[in-house]
Amino acid sequence: MDGDIALFGTVNLDMRSFWLNFEVTLFVYDPNFRARLRKLQQRYIEESDLIDLQVWQKRPARTRFIENVAQLFSPLL
Repeated sequence: MDGDIALFGTVNLDMRSFWLNFEVTLFVYDPNFRARLRKLQQRYIEESDLIDLQVWQKRPARTRFIENVAQLFSPLL
């Protein structure tokens, strides 16, 4: 988003993403909505946890397997 327009949704603007991944984006030209969305985004950033690369790479094989299987089915979920 910038000072005038807010984009809300999945922002891959190509036909493959639209048809395969069912992506959609809402363009909003409203300063009040944009300001509220920016506040929400900042709150998410402030409340998030940093992921340590070494810890992430050492997660159990079972967890990685489940994540990979879920990713395969994600277009259907």
